[in-house]
Amino acid sequence: MPLDMPESVLVRFKGKMQPGITLRDLVHAIPLYAIKQGLLTVEKKGKKNIFSGRILEIEGLPDLKVEQAFELTDASAERSAAGCTIKLNKEPIIEYLNSNIVLLKWMIAEGYGDRRTLERRIQGMEKWLANPELLEADARH
Repeated sequence: MPLDMPESVLVRFKGKMQPGITLRDLVHAIPLYAIKQGLLTVEKKGKKNIFSGRILEIEGLPDLKVEQAFELTDASAERSAAGCTIKLNKEPIIEYLNSNIVLLKWMIAEGYGDRRTLERRIQGMEKWLANPELLEADARH
């Protein structure tokens, strides 16, 4: 059965995030540059929106914290995008998973939820942490 995937739009940030620049600034930079390139219009008549119904693929911010990456990708809905991905380095993901493991172990100790379910989640995270591997575009396995 064929899988119909929406087209994607590559959003590539260059350089380092400068002091004083917020995540919200990055969110607003995406439509700003699309407007400058004529790919997005503000006027309703003859509306252009390169992002509408497409997947945003964000690159160039590999060291964002996972929570920041979530906030940035979540904002893709403001562009009427179908979804969004962001390419991160392993380090912020490792940091996030280690933090989550601590939280889940605390939840188990406090009797929260189903212990077996939480333990399975921990095991899955620890398995990935033992051999961290990120997805790669067009990878062959």
